[in-house]
Amino acid sequence: MKEFLHTIRVEHFLLYEILISILIVLAFYILSKIVKFLLNRYISKLVEKTRTEIDDKLLEVSSAPIRNIFLVAGVYFGIKNIEKYHKVFGRVVSYLKYINTLLFLITVLIVVFFSLRVTKIFTQWLLEREEERENKIVKKEFVPIINKVVSVFIYLLAVAVILQHFHKDISSIVVSLGIGSLAIGLAAQDTLANMIAGIFIMIDRPFRIGDRVKLETGEMGDVVDIGLRSTKIATFDHTILIVPNSIMAKSKLTNYCYPDERIKIKITVGVSYGSDPKKVRDTLMEIIKNTDGIVEDPEPAIFFTNMGDFSIDFLIIAWTDDYRNQFSIKCNLLENVYKGLSEKGIEIPFPTQTIYVKNE
Repeated sequence: MKEFLHTIRVEHFLLYEILISILIVLAFYILSKIVKFLLNRYISKLVEKTRTEIDDKLLEVSSAPIRNIFLVAGVYFGIKNIEKYHKVFGRVVSYLKYINTLLFLITVLIVVFFSLRVTKIFTQWLLEREEERENKIVKKEFVPIINKVVSVFIYLLAVAVILQHFHKDISSIVVSLGIGSLAIGLAAQDTLANMIAGIFIMIDRPFRIGDRVKLETGEMGDVVDIGLRSTKIATFDHTILIVPNSIMAKSKLTNYCYPDERIKIKITVGVSYGSDPKKVRDTLMEIIKNTDGIVEDPEPAIFFTNMGDFSIDFLIIAWTDDYRNQFSIKCNLLENVYKGLSEKGIEIPFPTQTIYVKNE
């Protein structure tokens, strides 16, 4: 009779604790619904009032992970309630450990995928922000690199956490990865040098896509692409010059777009001896001001620079607000100078030499 009563008490106790565990799971499930309701009803209205859309996107991707975390936590604490009475439940508790391991893996996966989505949102936000600033380098190259690097770091961190949970020594794996990385680095020195130089070019930004540059070797063109390995420059011969980033990083180059797109036009004009310098300067200044494309700031200038063998020389310095028009404006200015001097009766001399023959 005593054994029978004891059995009934044990069975009632088991049912009671199982019911408590089920109620714990239900409580966390209801709590997840409440949190979801609060997020959708109140928090969403707050984030809608902000100027940026990044908080709206973060709220959108946070809803499902929060719900799943609450469900996993409910199952976990429900199992913990049963594990307290391992003497009563016997073998059942040993099987519950496998469920705890599964819950741990599910939690890690939830956090990993949530982190990846958050990373994607932030990189997309950075991409759009830089696009508004018309920064094409960051748009095409730098932001995807950040996304990939952060994603790889998240995956490696997740693997390390899982291995640590199973009491695996990760130091040997790290050493093996270090030796492997060293071997790969030695085998691909040039490629790595170009990649590192490309990253520093994107950070330092000595030039941007669309800038006109002149290399130390004399080549000139417009930058059309900045990659991890090389920079592509469109030359004036309708060809593409591909330069490794390591060379671009350590070579001297001229960027015609810095500090702005204004550029200087210099022309040397020679007039014959006997010309009035003041009249020449006034005539040239009038010609400059009537030439399209020449800006008033900085102000044009004319200098009497040389008395040559057959002419007196003047240097014209003028500015245009767009380096792309430099050649055409210089051509127009030369034509105007030639016509204007001719109309004013100012002679542009030919190279001449006077020979005196001694009569004995």
